[in-house]
Amino acid sequence: MSLVGLRAGDIVTTLYAFCTGAGTLVTYTGMGLFRATGVRLGSTADIKASLVANTILSGALAAPVTIDADGGYYLAILSTATTTQPAFVRASGTSQGVAVGTGVRKNANSQGGLANLNGNLTPADNGVWYWIACA
Repeated sequence: MSLVGLRAGDIVTTLYAFCTGAGTLVTYTGMGLFRATGVRLGSTADIKASLVANTILSGALAAPVTIDADGGYYLAILSTATTTQPAFVRASGTSQGVAVGTGVRKNANSQGGLANLNGNLTPADNGVWYWIACA
């Protein structure tokens, strides 16, 4: 997941991540937009067919999301695979997730055990931050 600042009135239609490895026997890949509390605002369909190594993966949200309040929002990506997970550009270590404010990381990684991004999630931090963008 990646925590990004959005402003009231912003309209989010598409999410992006850089795929560095397409994976093997991938069963699901999706991206989603969530409030900082973990409440889902929108998600993509399964976009596993678009996974190509060393390219930008893009996924359109099922419907455009108009941001209703200034603040932090999570952009998340989830993949499941029976053999090898796809790989995405990421950073690790606290120095690369350094604060926008005191002790606040810009990016955080989330929970496991999900089959898709069709529901809410519980943000958590395991020290690995994926770089995801929105437009």
